[in-house]
Amino acid sequence: MSESTQPPNPKRRWYQFSMRTLLILVMLSCLGFLAAYYAETGVVWVGRHKLIVNVVVVDASSLSPVPNAAIEVLEGPDTLFEGGSPIVDGDFKVVDASSDLVRLTTNDDGYATFAHSFFATGRDSPFTESGNVKTSGIWLRITAPGYRPTLVPVDQQSTQSRDIQDESPILVTVPVGKQ
Repeated sequence: MSESTQPPNPKRRWYQFSMRTLLILVMLSCLGFLAAYYAETGVVWVGRHKLIVNVVVVDASSLSPVPNAAIEVLEGPDTLFEGGSPIVDGDFKVVDASSDLVRLTTNDDGYATFAHSFFATGRDSPFTESGNVKTSGIWLRITAPGYRPTLVPVDQQSTQSRDIQDESPILVTVPVGKQ
């Protein structure tokens, strides 16, 4: 007797089809979840961001420009409110001069400009890019013949971080008093 081939069982075929479909749906759901998670969280980074700093040094009493004032870039406390009064030689350190910042002095209009790499953090994702630049903790020491040495923060004591997409230069006006 010959064995007859029986037609495939429709229930079994439906079961195989639904299991494959279910497996594909689960995999697509997982991929969708991972894509949504990445889109929401993105990549967090820490680094440096270069900004231009414009400095104007003026006489405190007449507001006239002070030419040939030497400017030294220092790292120090974020604000003067951290502990006691800062000691210039103990609490501050001179930022290593880059090749384009050998000696910074003001011109005849009391103006000087330099670029500085500030500490920055951010988050990049497929739909958004955001970040902050920390400008606190960077100070300027101004010395000029006939004037008292002056120490000022670049960010004018702001504790707020700067938006990384704000590329406008930082303007620091420094009034110096006569000796």
